[in-house]
Amino acid sequence: MDELVAEATAERRFQTLLLSVFSGAALVLSLVGLYALQPIPSAKDRGLRDPPGAGAQQRDVMHLIMVGAQASLSQAQRWD
Repeated sequence: MDELVAEATAERRFQTLLLSVFSGAALVLSLVGLYALQPIPSAKDRGLRDPPGAGAQQRDVMHLIMVGAQASLSQAQRWD
């Protein structure tokens, strides 16, 4: 009986594992991207920093993050 249940749910478990792996990779890539947007202090500025993302405003960066999250959620809903 256990083998029958395991066989019946094997494909769904594989899909869930695959989705989890790609979700984890997406999270890591987004964190690396956010880290890349951090301003780099230079010696001449003495504490003054350049704007993140070469002139991007914080609201623009947050908008891009929210659009990406919304797209990810809509894809996850289509999966089911």
